[in-house]
Amino acid sequence: MSEVHDPTTAGAIDGLAAAVDALVEAGVAPHDAGDARTLITELETATRRLQAVQVDLVDEIDRSGAHRVDGHHSAKVMVRHVANLSNAEAHRRAAAGKAMRVMPEVREAFSSGRIGRCQVGRVAKAHANPRIRAGVSGTIRAPSSS
Repeated sequence: MSEVHDPTTAGAIDGLAAAVDALVEAGVAPHDAGDARTLITELETATRRLQAVQVDLVDEIDRSGAHRVDGHHSAKVMVRHVANLSNAEAHRRAAAGKAMRVMPEVREAFSSGRIGRCQVGRVAKAHANPRIRAGVSGTIRAPSSS
């Protein structure tokens, strides 16, 4: 059972853990090629959406200053320490959060699973460069369905 303070968030985390347990128990062996494509798409979308929540968490910690109360220099450092992440991964999440603050289209595309962490990383890297920041567009087009 989650020890998160907010009961709605705690319930969602418990539900997520239960869903992952059920998926592990059910397995992911595809019936045929079409089923394999469906499994790939659905799992990738779910993973991207969860990664977007991870980025949102770092951004919310940064905005709230909760990392300072815990004695950490930054949200990136706090998440790196608590989640036992590499410095590079913690940096990617923090940079993505900062970029998505000003790019709601990117935030929405990542949160819906239409784009992945690598694409968000490229956008965040461009946003972090002050020489080109003003020219970076947050417009993301959905891939065609054909």
